[in-house]
Amino acid sequence: MNSLAILGAGSWGTALSVLWSHLHPCLWDRDAARAKQVATDRRNPRFLPEIDLPKGIRIVSELG
Repeated sequence: MNSLAILGAGSWGTALSVLWSHLHPCLWDRDAARAKQVATDRRNPRFLPEIDLPKGIRIVSELG
């Protein structure tokens, strides 16, 4: 169970997930294909492509 959910994997959501990665956030993206790519590559190529996403961040496309 995650203690923090971030709705929206844009530049703000991605930055906040990195900032709060020690809380093991769940980062939600409405686009399933993009969420899968971000989860696999551990980078968000559309927003903040130069930032590596820590392993503690879970990226999802479905709520619940």
